Amino acid sequence: MRRTTSVFVLFAVLLAVAAAAFAAAPKGSRANAYRIHTFAGLPQSRGWKLMVNKTVPNATRAIVKWNKYNAPPRAGDQFFMINITLGYSGKGRTSPSGLPRRRFDSPVSPNSFSVVGRSSISYTSITDSCGSVPGALNFGWRVRSGSSVSGNICFSVDKRDVRGLVLKYESVRSLHPKQVFFKLR
Repeated sequence: MRRTTSVFVLFAVLLAVAAAAFAAAPKGSRANAYRIHTFAGLPQSRGWKLMVNKTVPNATRAIVKWNKYNAPPRAGDQFFMINITLGYSGKGRTSPSGLPRRRFDSPVSPNSFSVVGRSSISYTSITDSCGSVPGALNFGWRVRSGSSVSGNICFSVDKRDVRGLVLKYESVRSLHPKQVFFKLR
């Protein structure tokens, strides 16, 4: 009986320590990622914020069917599609890609995003692209302050990483890049 009680107490202590560590992680960190349907500011982006609207964890069939020129994922991988909204609250009009007519303004681009799974592998739009996707987010759309743009981004990921996948934004045009993470489920 004592042994069972001590095992139970040890388990309770470990659970409390894990809960405290999770609660101590800053909001937007990988351990405490922003929840789906939550707008969060993107660091060093000059007024952009992001919200994950929904995900299609296994979008392989839909993407290959949508464009016959899309290559299927590598063996053991699947296409993971994410619908996001980028809202802008900065000055004037700009595009997420940061290429407005007058000046180089906003550091939000397809290269700012990746997904990270349990294996801690980062899947990027450069090395792990799904190809052409339906409803793709157009990073060239110009929006005015108070407006937003929505669309899909997609990554080819290892099937074993799908369950714990998080979306990572990283400021790419900075000497000291900052990251923020979003849950995908």
